[in-house]
Amino acid sequence: ITDADQQAFVDLLLPMVEAAFDRAGFYGYHPSIDTVLQQDDIRQTYLKLDGRLKMGSMHKDSLHLIWKGTLDYLYTYDFYQDFEHAAILDANRSQRLRSGITAGLGISGAYYYTSESIDSGNNIVVGLNPWVGKTTSDYTYRLGFGLVVNADGDKTTPHFYPEGLLQINMVEGILMPYFGFDGRLQVNNFRSMAEENRYITPGLKVDNTSHKIRGYVGFKGSFSRELSYDLRGSYSVIDKMPFFVNDTTQILGNTFDVVYDNLQLIRIHGELNYRQTERLSTLLSLTYDSYIMDGIEHPWHKPNLVVSLDEKFNLKNKIIVDAGLYYVGKRYAPGTQLDADIITLKGFVDLNLGLEYRYTKILSGFVRLNNILGTRYQVWNQYPGMGFNLLFGFTYAL
Repeated sequence: ITDADQQAFVDLLLPMVEAAFDRAGFYGYHPSIDTVLQQDDIRQTYLKLDGRLKMGSMHKDSLHLIWKGTLDYLYTYDFYQDFEHAAILDANRSQRLRSGITAGLGISGAYYYTSESIDSGNNIVVGLNPWVGKTTSDYTYRLGFGLVVNADGDKTTPHFYPEGLLQINMVEGILMPYFGFDGRLQVNNFRSMAEENRYITPGLKVDNTSHKIRGYVGFKGSFSRELSYDLRGSYSVIDKMPFFVNDTTQILGNTFDVVYDNLQLIRIHGELNYRQTERLSTLLSLTYDSYIMDGIEHPWHKPNLVVSLDEKFNLKNKIIVDAGLYYVGKRYAPGTQLDADIITLKGFVDLNLGLEYRYTKILSGFVRLNNILGTRYQVWNQYPGMGFNLLFGFTYAL
């Protein structure tokens, strides 16, 4: 607590530690291949150890400087002794000036060190994001830019991303049109690629993706205290987007490599949120994507339509029940040596149910019922999804 001439403030320092073990198997080889593989031939496991430190200060007086930040350490290790150490810093400082304008500065940094089986060099990303903005009862605006430098091995590349947002409270709380523009650098590190596709070729190195510019326009608001909405459309220009394809350098083709393309992406996204009570909420969302590719025929394994209906019940932050009904549209995969034509993966419907009991703040148990409808589908080419399955366990976080 400061002296009488200053307002009270709170310093935050919240550590967190998590661990996870994910077991996979490269079982997705072409059905025409006459072979029987042993478990050790297709085994893959991922060990993940994470630590997070949250820091910050908050003043009751909005004219004081406010800062907050997180420092993450992520360790990933697989069955083939590929590993990655990742240290990620994300910090923000802001201060409201007497004019009512708020000025801020975002600072980010990430360092990725991998085994030589993935990359002999290091991937370093450093970013600055200065901005100014203001919020009133009638409007909100924000202007700034992001300057990002990526040192990946022997190559250093600067990126500049302008940022702007204007939101107008046209009908208070009911209709708020907004539009803006931004951009970002997407880091495609070992952890993120393995979480997106567990069946990547061991030791896969993926280059980063630059979302050079995104322009968007939308409307959001509420029909009542319980029912709110958000509808927006966007247009993006993206360089070096990776798409997963079966690794044809192997006879079985049961792991995935990536191919890159520059593209334009038109996206329409809508959300309808119905919050019946503080404990019970329903979210309906829809995303439609249209890709304009530069080189490859289709955005491999990317659906053009995803619709989801999520229901969540939270009883005193102790018992949490969630149910999700999803539709994922058709996707395409390139033909392999055994499939000359382009492969079409049909759209599918999936229904999941989960229950979590939080015994304490650091210990909880969970049960998940997946694919309750028993739908037969493929998320990735040659990988039929599991039928109805049950997953249970516990989580422990310091």
